[in-house]
Amino acid sequence: MGDTMRLEVLSFFRNIWRKSVVKDAKSGWPMSGLFNDPRVWGERATDMRKLAQGTRDSATQRTMLEVAHAYDKLAGRGEKRLAELPSSE
Repeated sequence: MGDTMRLEVLSFFRNIWRKSVVKDAKSGWPMSGLFNDPRVWGERATDMRKLAQGTRDSATQRTMLEVAHAYDKLAGRGEKRLAELPSSE
């Protein structure tokens, strides 16, 4: 898989993420849900790494690991957003 294909795959996942974020009308904060749940992205990262381990083609494996890393970043952002939300005391 060439660099062009790898960029297309990463761009595809970025576009999915951008389109999936729904913001609350009052606060402007992303609403909680499937796409904002850090556990979902962490699980996807783990799954992608498992798939990459079973892949023989080094370029494909490298791309899969890059996608896993992107999922980790999304999980980290989700955790940060959750920590910044006002507590419901």
